Amino acid sequence: MLIIDDNQDFAENLTEILEVEGATVRHADCVARSHDELAQFQPNVAFVDLRLPDGSGEDLLLEMSRSVPDCLCIVLTGNASIQSAIMAVERGAFGFLIKDMPVEAVIASYRRAGERLALEDQARLLEARLAHQEQLAMIGQMAATLAHEIRNPLTGIRQALEVILEATGEPPGMEGIKVSMLERLKRLHELVDDLLRFARPVTVEKRSVDVQELVDQVIHEVERDSQTYGAKFEIQIDDSVRRWPVDSNHFHLLLRNLIENGVLAMEKSELRVLDIRAQRV
Repeated sequence: MLIIDDNQDFAENLTEILEVEGATVRHADCVARSHDELAQFQPNVAFVDLRLPDGSGEDLLLEMSRSVPDCLCIVLTGNASIQSAIMAVERGAFGFLIKDMPVEAVIASYRRAGERLALEDQARLLEARLAHQEQLAMIGQMAATLAHEIRNPLTGIRQALEVILEATGEPPGMEGIKVSMLERLKRLHELVDDLLRFARPVTVEKRSVDVQELVDQVIHEVERDSQTYGAKFEIQIDDSVRRWPVDSNHFHLLLRNLIENGVLAMEKSELRVLDIRAQRV
């Protein structure tokens, strides 16, 4: 913070008081030196005297409201009047104090400034989060549009491939190409479905499912669609949680992501065993 006052003794006493409050204080004894200080750093709080040897504190308030708009300026003067108080507020002062006020009043004003700054920081953080949420909503809308645009061509390609292969058969030496191509198209279709799920409002529909069966199904899909690097899966599902109320679609997606990430993490490992356990805790 910055104290702008030409009374050296007063400024030193105020510095000691504010340092007890945890403030890092710098001092300027005139308008010119306040310019020098403001060129080097931007204070979040400033105590400003209205009468300075080389200029007007009121003019300095107006200048600081433009050059350091985030700084809260508190007027602390020995020459107060209703007119000067009105002028100070009009020029952006956060508070107006008289120098012969009790020390507690100065401390209270400084603390209020700190609370105001904290609230402004929270407001900026909330605004940033809101903007991020709006961006995510926009991405969701784009994802839904993109998914719909992709799904129809994928369906057409898959159907055309099935018709072609049924009519001509698989070329010699390329057995299994139909299954491979159809499985890849199916995987693309599943990715499109994931995009659509992301874009839709989240709704949870819990029902009792067989956890062991669901885990087995996900592992089968991962082994079918992804490179597992020879990973082995050790599954231990406790009887107490064998059947559990979950949203099967969301839980299926969660399990798949976790298992695929686990497999990728073992790519360069010599021991490739993924331990999957479920138990009541």
